[in-house]
Amino acid sequence: MPRGRGFLSYNKIEGWSKNMTQIEQQNSKTEKINVLCGNNFLKRNLYLKTCMFIFSLFFYGLPIAVWADTNSDQADLSRRFNEGKIPGAIRIIVGPEGIRSTAIAGFADVEEKKLLSTDSIFWMASTGKTVTAMAFMILVDEKKASLDDTVAKYLPYMKTLYRECQQADGSKKIVPLKNVVTIRHLLSHTSGLNWLPGFFQNQELSYISLETQTHVYAASAFKFEPGTDWSYSNAGINTVGRIIEVISGMPYEQFVKERIFEPLGMNNTGYQLNEAQIARLAMGYSYDADKKKWIKHTAIDQMSILPYNSQNRHSECGGGLFSTPADMAKLAQMIANHGKFNGNNIISLESLHEICKRQTSSTIKKSYGLGSSVGTVGHGGAWGTSMSVDLDKQQGSIWMVQKAGKWPEDLESQASGK
Repeated sequence: MPRGRGFLSYNKIEGWSKNMTQIEQQNSKTEKINVLCGNNFLKRNLYLKTCMFIFSLFFYGLPIAVWADTNSDQADLSRRFNEGKIPGAIRIIVGPEGIRSTAIAGFADVEEKKLLSTDSIFWMASTGKTVTAMAFMILVDEKKASLDDTVAKYLPYMKTLYRECQQADGSKKIVPLKNVVTIRHLLSHTSGLNWLPGFFQNQELSYISLETQTHVYAASAFKFEPGTDWSYSNAGINTVGRIIEVISGMPYEQFVKERIFEPLGMNNTGYQLNEAQIARLAMGYSYDADKKKWIKHTAIDQMSILPYNSQNRHSECGGGLFSTPADMAKLAQMIANHGKFNGNNIISLESLHEICKRQTSSTIKKSYGLGSSVGTVGHGGAWGTSMSVDLDKQQGSIWMVQKAGKWPEDLESQASGK
């Protein structure tokens, strides 16, 4: 970005943000709650930023949108928290240079009045599917694999597979697959694998290795011929995780740590937590429309067997990732910077474009990429987290919340019959 008249450098924005942060840190804990959640923040924040805006407009000609987006996000989150619409949430806007704005409102633990911060630990759930896709595409960049490789090339026990077939009389029959399953099919949910087969559907998977899981998937009937339909499948993403293990010769969690998390400084991201991280865990909440209050979830339903800090916990690529807003912002920054971070190449721009390109055929109604939405790199999670990065605009959005079930507005509309 040019540094001359008419533009304000991001260094100046970051400097002002740091000064404002220092001002906020001088307030008492009670005042901090008001700063994050109430009108005091909005009034003082608006006053300070208005002064900054007038100053910058006079000297630099700063576009209004730079501050308008920040104020809008903070005002929206504060309003929704004050109205009881969210237990707590964080939104971060990121560019290739780093964080552009952060809006925070509410609590990591409502009952304990523990404030949310960019260091709070969130269950990312399916938001982590994009990490698995990026991990595999790193291997593609290195010419070690291809999206159109057959799964059986790496997992020979998945060579002979079967699908469930509906007969004319309504009965079901198991028949051999005619089409081969490719890694592209797995990452785009077009393989025909169930979400999770059989008893796995209501179980925690982190106590079962990816190798064992894929043996169970191989023995399970597929829903349709690969490439002919779309069906959301954690089993497919987990299978890609196992393939990454076979190609790289290391556990999946070690591969993503060494090739993605550590180079980005994502030190609070992974598939198991230590005691300090557990203490910073943001609680999950669902809204009770009758009581008009948020009800705490004492445990994540899909992770109720092993403690979060258990050394026996395996990676559940399809939905077991934990991270913080600060760490996810670094991931989004790298993507917005076209695969580069602090001068290091993490993944190619070509691979990032492939991840968010439509992979489903024109005969399939669902539009989906590789562990990602189409058009932007990223995915949503079961408890409301999401990442979305526009490669052309080089800007990303991180949304962090731990909300199970429907939003209060949806429940109210449902109750009123709207």
